[in-house]
Amino acid sequence: MPKLIVLMFHGVVKDIPEYAVWRGGRTCLLRASDFERVVRWCDHRYRILRLSEVEEFLCSGSNETAILLTFDDALASVADWAVKTLATHGASAAVFVTTDWTRGGRTPTIFLLERDLWTRTPSTVRIESCEKEFTASITSRRDLQAVVGRIWSFLLSSETAPLALDSTQVTLDGAPWRLDGIPESREFWFPASVDELRRGVDEGIFEIGSHGVTHIPWTMLPQAELQEELLRSKEELEQTFQVPVESCSYPNGLVDPQVAKEVGEIYRLAFTSQPAMAVPTTEKTQLPRIHVPSGRPLWMGGLIRRQRTAAALRRAARLVGVQ
Repeated sequence: MPKLIVLMFHGVVKDIPEYAVWRGGRTCLLRASDFERVVRWCDHRYRILRLSEVEEFLCSGSNETAILLTFDDALASVADWAVKTLATHGASAAVFVTTDWTRGGRTPTIFLLERDLWTRTPSTVRIESCEKEFTASITSRRDLQAVVGRIWSFLLSSETAPLALDSTQVTLDGAPWRLDGIPESREFWFPASVDELRRGVDEGIFEIGSHGVTHIPWTMLPQAELQEELLRSKEELEQTFQVPVESCSYPNGLVDPQVAKEVGEIYRLAFTSQPAMAVPTTEKTQLPRIHVPSGRPLWMGGLIRRQRTAAALRRAARLVGVQ
């Protein structure tokens, strides 16, 4: 039976910026040297598939295990650093693009807030969303990781997409927060341009998928808005890159059965953020991915083994009737 390991990345940077390191490193940014080790590790042990080969592979009946490399958000740092490594190994990656973010050409406000919290370390932060309010005290930079995690949880629970946060919703130390003067960096959640992504496509290094128009989690959208988001993203990407777009990944990894059903009407494949390996019986609208965190890639073998062990335990539980 064929097995597919899908790895999920976001940014690939030369060095993780100081303002993105609170305690143990920002897990969604990977050093370029570590990314090269991960790709080399995969290349030596497995066949690295193209996105367009996934369906055929899962129907092949082989006993092979293969790898698919994927990037969410289409960040500039991927164009700056990941392309070189992928080209060296003759590999490609799926890049899931958020069209409004790419077209806007700026870092989303939520990430600028994270950077400003690190730089200024205010005593208090307050956010208003959907008639709900979040407040937190900050005594030192050691508090920031927990505070930022709580901010994301608050926005999601109040049904505000974190990447749709507006600066007018934020108050720092009792004063309205201003974006003026906060620098943007290509190594910190800045989007790649259409031209940069198109070069990757033309060179056979990138294959394009959808990550929505706005990055609003699709579980938050009414059905009509969800359909508009799915169709508009696909149409914009196909027109921009002149390639068929048959795959997507769920913003913030959020999916439910109704969303999966709607997605399946438009896309052939859809990728979650749930860690596991894909096999022929895996739902094609809920393909799992393993997130690759920051740090030395010595854990790659451990990550793969854990997924195999977890899959075996799930199969055994089903056999004995454990729910």
